[in-house]
Amino acid sequence: MLKRKIITKILLRGIILSCGIAGIAFMNHQRSAAENIPTNNIIHITQQLEDIKVIPDKYNTGIKGELIQAPAELIISGIKIKPSGGMDRKLDLFYQSAQFPQELVIENYDFSSSNFSIQNGEKLTNKVHLIFRNCKFQSLVISSGKNATSQFENCTFTHFSGSNANFNNCYFGSGTNGDGINPGENCTFTNCMVADLIHPADEANENHVDGFQIFGSSSGEDNVNIHLDNCRFEVPCIPFSKPSGALNCPLTMTMRYSNADNISFENCYINGGVYYAMMIRANNQTITNLSIKNIHLGGNSKNLYDCDGEFTKQLEENVSQTDRLYVSSVRKSEDGIHLRVSNDTRTKRKLRVVTNHGLQAPIVIPACPYGREIIEDSMLYNDFPFDVDVKIPDAEWVVCYDMTEEAIQIRFVNWSEKDVYLNSTTFQPVNIESTKTESQQFQIETETVKEKGTYTFTEKESVKGTQTFTEKESAKASESLSVLGVKVPKVKKVKGFKAKWKGKKLKLSWKKIGKIGGYQIQVSKRKSFSKSSKFTVSKSATSFRKKLKRGRKYYIRIRAFTYYKVGLYTKNVAYGKWVKLKKINYK
Repeated sequence: MLKRKIITKILLRGIILSCGIAGIAFMNHQRSAAENIPTNNIIHITQQLEDIKVIPDKYNTGIKGELIQAPAELIISGIKIKPSGGMDRKLDLFYQSAQFPQELVIENYDFSSSNFSIQNGEKLTNKVHLIFRNCKFQSLVISSGKNATSQFENCTFTHFSGSNANFNNCYFGSGTNGDGINPGENCTFTNCMVADLIHPADEANENHVDGFQIFGSSSGEDNVNIHLDNCRFEVPCIPFSKPSGALNCPLTMTMRYSNADNISFENCYINGGVYYAMMIRANNQTITNLSIKNIHLGGNSKNLYDCDGEFTKQLEENVSQTDRLYVSSVRKSEDGIHLRVSNDTRTKRKLRVVTNHGLQAPIVIPACPYGREIIEDSMLYNDFPFDVDVKIPDAEWVVCYDMTEEAIQIRFVNWSEKDVYLNSTTFQPVNIESTKTESQQFQIETETVKEKGTYTFTEKESVKGTQTFTEKESAKASESLSVLGVKVPKVKKVKGFKAKWKGKKLKLSWKKIGKIGGYQIQVSKRKSFSKSSKFTVSKSATSFRKKLKRGRKYYIRIRAFTYYKVGLYTKNVAYGKWVKLKKINYK
């Protein structure tokens, strides 16, 4: 209670610390101390982690647009995909190895009229890489060796099983009567969605399904190098007439025949399941190098099933119950803006949306039913409050709040080039031009900071929105955050930042920093960086290329960032200091 009183008092005084996530909710939902402008009763809205790394849903994963219906026999770059031994489509790698290019790209095809298999890759002596983009499959099976790798981008499947494959922005499910994913070895799944696996049917066909199951190979081959990052499993409890079969489980390791090594589940969302995770080792199989981090668990789930040892320990330490609404996709269409909203808590929750037109009317999202309490025989996946389509009028920007108990910012999308400011009491948009004075003074006060810090910004600085705290001011802000139990990590400054032309592109390079989340680069024609292009590159990168027009003056800077945990599960972002290139005319 003391912690909440401190937070409330700070908010009532209009103290908005510069932490990168604006809001009048808990201060531990804020980001690093160099991102916002502190103003009296005005909050500067900036992006949260969920805005940068979007939660997967049924809209932002899987196929998009019209596909080409694949004929019975399809020839691409001289390679045949054709039925063999029935109606199934097969891509035989070995018997076409002489014609196979090193990389084969297949785009915008619908293969879903029959099952699809990739075979005989284990017989290859040369390396072959397959890339499928925006393709639709029924069941996909890959039995290929390490010389044959496959990559799937924005594809849709009813089911996948196999090895040596990478999936990004893919959707698994679509009404299949079986598990969504059964990986063998060397598989990664990033930004993927598993949903809509099975519906209640007649008794003879009833069976439980799992969203993701490492089953083990009867041939004795171990399951190794399997990784999930930012994946979502919508596998709620669906009632059956035979309750013993209704054990739908999103995350399962059933090691009946083989061992498992180097397995990771990180930043995943679990919507339901009678049991949210299950592990069974039938014959004393071993599981080594297991990593479980940052798992968001919905209110529909019950508990663990038959789990023991390291699996249980990591789940208990890294799984947290969802405590708010979340918005995954925000998209524009001809009839307005569509929000995909999910309520995975056991209470109905209130969504409030602010746009440049003002504060929208409240929208109540129903509570999520809980596990075995679901008894309606007719209940289907679409009856759960997941990915609810909320439509609002077209706008330049959108800020979403869960205002059930207090205001918590959950999503922000800005299609304009303007900064967004709201009144912290009314949540109405604020035109910063109309609130400026010759000199604006702002204070930071907490019950444990004895000396008040008064910081002054000139009129020009306050309007343009390019200010950053000085080191002294950042220290004050960090001190205030520490009162609330928030420890903001320090991020190292980027060194060795250089630029040189490579053909028509400017190549930026720098020295790699260990243990960070990535790098942020800004390119602008203005010294103030008030209008700039922002780019995020991975933590392993040491260079970046950008096509620029020669003969113009550009300002370029870089900084590193890292993620850190605040509260139950919210991950925030801390930034290092900007490092600028010397102003140069690129000729």
